[in-house]
Amino acid sequence: MALAANGAGRQILILTAQIALLEAVRRNPSRCTTTDDITADLMAKHSDGGRWRGTVPRSLAVAGLIKKIGTVNSSRAARHSGYLAQWQGVSDSAIDAHLVTLRRELNELKTQSSSADAGLFAGFETESGRTVAPADPMIKE
Repeated sequence: MALAANGAGRQILILTAQIALLEAVRRNPSRCTTTDDITADLMAKHSDGGRWRGTVPRSLAVAGLIKKIGTVNSSRAARHSGYLAQWQGVSDSAIDAHLVTLRRELNELKTQSSSADAGLFAGFETESGRTVAPADPMIKE
């Protein structure tokens, strides 16, 4: 995937997925989620191997925003029902504050991206204010 190939593109993917994961936590009354919950197409494979996806919850857990509460089987065909961590939000107010920071970082990265990359990142903001990566079909809106 072109986005994950360069440093800024990879970081934009990670920030976008972190925002989507935290939004999924906030939407769920139990405050629990997995990376499958932010995957748009559970049947698709990551063309880049998807190794960057582990960075998404790991860095949020290190920041104390989410904690691992167990494992479930993945619904993604490419994962062959492999184990997947289930995460729970720790503090709604901390998550909300971090979402503001992540969105600011994402906007700064998009601004700093080269004009050649800028077209790939157009349209990240939806009408509801949620951030999505339209160039990556693996991240659910």
